[in-house]
Amino acid sequence: MTEETIWVVTSNAQPPAPGPSLPEGTLRTGKGIHSAHQRFVEPSAQPVSTKKLEQRMGQFINAMGRIFDQAESQTQKREGLRLDEIELSVEIGAEGEVRLMGMGGAKTYGQGAITLTFRRPESHR
Repeated sequence: MTEETIWVVTSNAQPPAPGPSLPEGTLRTGKGIHSAHQRFVEPSAQPVSTKKLEQRMGQFINAMGRIFDQAESQTQKREGLRLDEIELSVEIGAEGEVRLMGMGGAKTYGQGAITLTFRRPESHR
């Protein structure tokens, strides 16, 4: 029996040219600077074992569960504050890595993400 896989499409942006930072969408060349307003990305697809992805997603969710438990414990100490819902964006890497996508200024143009929403059951609200 063959192992089940899914294909994960990734993109590897070309590394920036050395020198000072340039505005978004600007390309440094040997003859000068050209405004391109496009991403220089080369997409590729990699097969990822569903078993490996299940394992890594389980590890990710277990770790996030511990973090949520700690957050809930802290909110219970404050009157009038309760954690009812958490929404996370994750991405799947070419090797099946499950990564939390940060929002603090990170630019994720052209990247796909899975949104996981965890809600407190109605009976616990």
